[in-house]
Amino acid sequence: HGPLFKDAIGIIGEEELSGDFSRFGAPDVVLSFKNDLELVKLIENQGCGIKTLQVTSKNYPGAEMLDHGSMVPLYYLKKAGLDIPLVVMGFGFLPFKELYAFGKAIGRAIESSGKRVAIIASGDLSHRLTPDAPAGYDPAGKEFDQRLMASIETMDVDTILNMDRELVERAGECGLRSILIMLGALDGLLVSPKVLSYEGPFGVGYGVALLSIIEESSPVRLARQSVEE
Repeated sequence: HGPLFKDAIGIIGEEELSGDFSRFGAPDVVLSFKNDLELVKLIENQGCGIKTLQVTSKNYPGAEMLDHGSMVPLYYLKKAGLDIPLVVMGFGFLPFKELYAFGKAIGRAIESSGKRVAIIASGDLSHRLTPDAPAGYDPAGKEFDQRLMASIETMDVDTILNMDRELVERAGECGLRSILIMLGALDGLLVSPKVLSYEGPFGVGYGVALLSIIEESSPVRLARQSVEE
């Protein structure tokens, strides 16, 4: 789901973004937001060497519709009173270091915009935690989830960037690339990480963490990563 491409980052370019949960039996749950096209353009213009594709209803019918990957976190944010413009994008099936470099480009775009921005990296962890999991069972699923959550808790970016590719593949995850982009956007900043929860119902791992940028003393400052841009 989402605007996903093998060799590019898809960014939704419609002025209005909306979605509902009719596919999940709740058609009355409807959300709509403005798209921050100014920030979209700043991200596209960062020149990090990674291709972006602005996805609109002209080239991809239905592009203005938010899918469940966006709708689930937005539902709770809207319920909490947040109603602000969005930028919605996929992650692209690119090398990990390129995704991190794209995150750094997002960070530069945010800085140049002067706006206060929150980044939500939405995605599940392993889909193979139990024998009745949707993608089948693999013990690598639990190992992957434990290693990733521990690395987020200590902001061990090196471990995440260099995660064993076989382990990642065996885990059957879908959130790692989103997380890498988010970490890239935090590159070099003073960050206070807090893991809020982890659970694995239905054989699928769900981790929730809050990474706060702060000015005062902090457990972790992200080392600037030397990644190709």
